[in-house]
Amino acid sequence: MKIVQNPRISTEQLDKLMNLVGELVINRSRINELTRNLKSKELEVALSDFHKLTRELQDEVIEARMVPLDHITYIYPRMIRDLARIQNKKSIL
Repeated sequence: MKIVQNPRISTEQLDKLMNLVGELVINRSRINELTRNLKSKELEVALSDFHKLTRELQDEVIEARMVPLDHITYIYPRMIRDLARIQNKKSIL
């Protein structure tokens, strides 16, 4: 079970981090293209490790950027009750 914590990171910081990771992934592809014809086993291993690390970093940044749905939708029940009260209707919530 994963414990959800609420870190205090601004969305601007997360967006910048996502952009930097995107640039890193693009550069990884460029390096792969530039070194494709080189037949170095050490380079292949290093590039494989680089690919794994950038993929893991990309996945973590995407997960960090995601907001749990309950953080967004928690206001809806109250909003529905308030709107029903304003329109003199019975709320089901």
